[in-house]
Amino acid sequence: MFLSYIVLVGLYFFIAFLFFALSAMELVETNRSSTGRLVVALVTACGWPLSVSLVSIVLLVLASQGSTTKKIETAT
Repeated sequence: MFLSYIVLVGLYFFIAFLFFALSAMELVETNRSSTGRLVVALVTACGWPLSVSLVSIVLLVLASQGSTTKKIETAT
């Protein structure tokens, strides 16, 4: 359990770092880099994997409860 937690945290930070590196490179290449913009890129890089993970967990829970599948009734 603890090992899987470490692997998932490592994967989260790897994805966040990759997103931040790509965002920072784009800012530098377009000559729009500043301290404020890099801070926003860092916050965004740390935030988006978390939001994707939370939405995925919510959808998995809803799917396991069967609340996402609705039967379509046709009037015949």
